[in-house]
Amino acid sequence: MEKIREDLQQEVIAALRRLAPTGFRCEVCTSQNWAVQKGFYWFSEHYQSATVKGHGPELPSVAVVCQTCGNSKFLNTRVLIPSFPEYY
Repeated sequence: MEKIREDLQQEVIAALRRLAPTGFRCEVCTSQNWAVQKGFYWFSEHYQSATVKGHGPELPSVAVVCQTCGNSKFLNTRVLIPSFPEYY
């Protein structure tokens, strides 16, 4: 996990509020008690062949966690924040 800058965390929260102005319901417990984690998670595509081992594009994500039951979602930061820096 890489620490998120405060300004980007606020942009993520603003984007989520634009997407769902009345809030998101947790599909596990039906709560609307979510928290944005204070870090980015980087997912990348990995591949291996007979001669090459490596990884493909990276997907910076932010975790949103239900504070009632722990259900977690990872949202693509580049979709939520189109101006997200290519190399954060």
